[in-house]
Amino acid sequence: MKTKEIRRPPGAGREEQAAASKREFEERLLSCRDTIYRIAFRVIGSEPDALDVLQNVSLSLWKRWADMEKQDRDVFRYCAYTAAKNAALDFLRKEKRGAALVEEDADPDAVPSERTDLSDEIVRRAELQTIRQAIATLPGSYRTVLTRFYASGEKVAEIAADLGVPLKTVHTRLRRGKELLAKKLKEEKWL
Repeated sequence: MKTKEIRRPPGAGREEQAAASKREFEERLLSCRDTIYRIAFRVIGSEPDALDVLQNVSLSLWKRWADMEKQDRDVFRYCAYTAAKNAALDFLRKEKRGAALVEEDADPDAVPSERTDLSDEIVRRAELQTIRQAIATLPGSYRTVLTRFYASGEKVAEIAADLGVPLKTVHTRLRRGKELLAKKLKEEKWL
C-alpha cells in the first residue's frame, strides 16, 4: 500500500518559524519593557515622551531582531537598555536644539556646553530612583531610620533621641534595613 505524501504550501515551515521568532521577540521585549520605560522617564522626566522613546526603542529592536535573535537574553537586555538610554539622550538633544531656536534672547556666539558624563548621570539617577523605590517598600521603622541617617544626614544619637529609642535600636534598624534593602535590590538585579 502506498502512503500518500502530504503536500504543504510553499513557505509553510517558514511561517511557523517566523511566528516562533515573533513570539520570542515579544517575550524578550516584555521582560525588559518596564526598565526601558523607567530609563527613558528618568532621563526625560515626561511620561508621554518616555512612552514615545519606549515605542521607538521597541521598533529599533525589532528591526535589528534578525541579528540579535541567536544572542543570549542578557545581550538583548543590554542592547535594549543601551538603546533606551541613547534614544532618551537623543530626544533631549533634539528638544534642547529646538528650545535654543525658539529662545529669542539667546547669544548667537555662545557655544552650548555638552556634559560628557551625561550617561553616567543618567545611570546614577536611575540607580537612586530604584533605591528610593526599594526603601519605600521597607517596614516603617527601617525606612525611617535609613532615610534620616543617609538622606538627611542625621546622627544616630539624634535619631534615637527623636524617636525615643536606645542607640543600639537605631544601629540594629540601620543594619537590618540595609540587609533588607540589599535583598530587594538583588531581587531587582541591581546588585
